Amino acid sequence: MGEIDLMNNNLCSLINAYCEAERSDFESHELYIELYDIASEMNYTIKCEYGKGATKDVSRNLYLCISIYDHDNQCIEIYDDGFLSASTELVLIDRKGRIRFCTWDDEDFLDSIHWMIRKLQEIKCQKNAKVLKKTSR
Repeated sequence: MGEIDLMNNNLCSLINAYCEAERSDFESHELYIELYDIASEMNYTIKCEYGKGATKDVSRNLYLCISIYDHDNQCIEIYDDGFLSASTELVLIDRKGRIRFCTWDDEDFLDSIHWMIRKLQEIKCQKNAKVLKKTSR
């Protein structure tokens, strides 16, 4: 029985190491850096983490999630568009316990990151326009 526990611990360590490596790889990508720079200029916080995800998913799958929070630590909501967050599946565990490792750079996730960048730029432009209006009065 001890061998099974050791194997499970080793497997958990491997999965965590894989997810951490994918998170680190994503954080060094130019899209993340661009997103981070814009968010930082606006005094927003980016949280990039891996885990079960935000849904009430009963599976054991793991996701890489990125969200942008305002100065009140609230996830930024875009009216009629949703929240400034995105996620992608990193580890898929099927019903038979088979594990499939996925990379973060899938097309849907990248599209979501591009969308987040565009929305942040729009918010930044709106804030700058408001500041200009106030100073011109």
